[in-house]
Amino acid sequence: MEIHVHDPVADRALFWDLLGRAPVKAVTVGLVRGRPADDPALGDTLDDIRAKLSESRTSTLARTAHEPRACAPAALADEPRFVIAPQIAITLRDGGIKVTGGSTNIGIDIEPEILRVLRCFVPPAPVSALLDADDAETGGDPSWLAAVVRDLLALGVIVKADAACGAHGAALWTKWDSALDFYLATRTTHTTRFASAEETNEKLVAKVGVSPAPAAFKDYPVHPFYPLPDPLRDDRQRVDERAYLDVLLRRRSMRSFSPEPVTGAELSQILYYVWGVVAAYPNPIGDPFIRRTSPGGGSLHGTEVYPILRNVEGLHSGVYHYSVRRHGLELLSREDPGEWIGDACGGQEWVADAAAVFIMTNKIERLAWKYEFSRALRVAFLDAGHLGQSFALTSTWLGLAPFTVGAVHDAMLEEKLGLDYLTEPIMLATGVGRPAKVLLIPDRPNMGPA
Repeated sequence: MEIHVHDPVADRALFWDLLGRAPVKAVTVGLVRGRPADDPALGDTLDDIRAKLSESRTSTLARTAHEPRACAPAALADEPRFVIAPQIAITLRDGGIKVTGGSTNIGIDIEPEILRVLRCFVPPAPVSALLDADDAETGGDPSWLAAVVRDLLALGVIVKADAACGAHGAALWTKWDSALDFYLATRTTHTTRFASAEETNEKLVAKVGVSPAPAAFKDYPVHPFYPLPDPLRDDRQRVDERAYLDVLLRRRSMRSFSPEPVTGAELSQILYYVWGVVAAYPNPIGDPFIRRTSPGGGSLHGTEVYPILRNVEGLHSGVYHYSVRRHGLELLSREDPGEWIGDACGGQEWVADAAAVFIMTNKIERLAWKYEFSRALRVAFLDAGHLGQSFALTSTWLGLAPFTVGAVHDAMLEEKLGLDYLTEPIMLATGVGRPAKVLLIPDRPNMGPA
């Protein structure tokens, strides 16, 4: 139903063969080559794909949606039926077809002929249905088909239909197909083995001699640098006035802000208590391990933050990078963010009224160097979530109005921040302002809308 292709230009021969044979409804393309406008071969290929899909919708796809499959079961009623396991993800990548996930967390490459066999088990079908299929569909050799089915069963790629999970669970993901591929490919099972701390450390010590560990800090040494006030000194002496539970219960996501600026001291405290180094200890294989107020996978803290300032005392409007190492701001651009930050945050124009927006990214190399398996990407998202809550609580503690935005235009922010999305992807956007003055109404019973 959908083909995922890593590089449609390099993989065109295999990809085009599949596109011509399968009832494809959608194609997901990984733009590893860059932007279509900058790569004529990629642009032409994408145009060809669109034309092919448009042609298929009125021919092959329409037919397969309403007519019996070539692999339609023709067997005894009591013959067992098999189906592709619901945990399996099948993708086209790097010139081959990859099967990943499943109850045994497999990761194998298969030939196109085997993909045609798998197609016969959607929907559930008996093995005998393979013999009833056209030769062009499955190859037609009974001994070869039997061997393929045995291997697929042994690997857990296909299972008995009664062992598969219900249709309701699968239906929940029908609009999230790419996300489902990621989820299934990184899902653990009863047999998943995690290395011990001792094993991991031993492996990393051996690895560092060949491939040095990535830096724990990112800096822009030639950009203008603005040191921030000492975050541990509060000039207005109100730090301890609010108890923890009061802060926790007062946290709200705000959408309206006062024109009064946030102070440099407040910005300093937000950056330090959320993304700053509150402690550090030696790391025998690289930069020191740092500690933040939020947990970080593997003590690596891959999250970087880019403050986009509009209304902060003592600082120009513009785009900055927070230097964790030096606790200060590195100026990247003085372009007025008010012209584009609302669009970058999903067209939510109220974001432009905030005093500061904080774009969180992740330096993937820090996690990837230590954890050579795809599940580590989940940790990058978890890190951003932890930091987002620390940000909301810290801002509330300071008497400010925080918010979090999940709807962001990744490509626009990557361009504004000068980032490569494969090495430092966008994770999350948060922001803060001084709360707008509101009309206070005396407490009264909740009797619905006035």
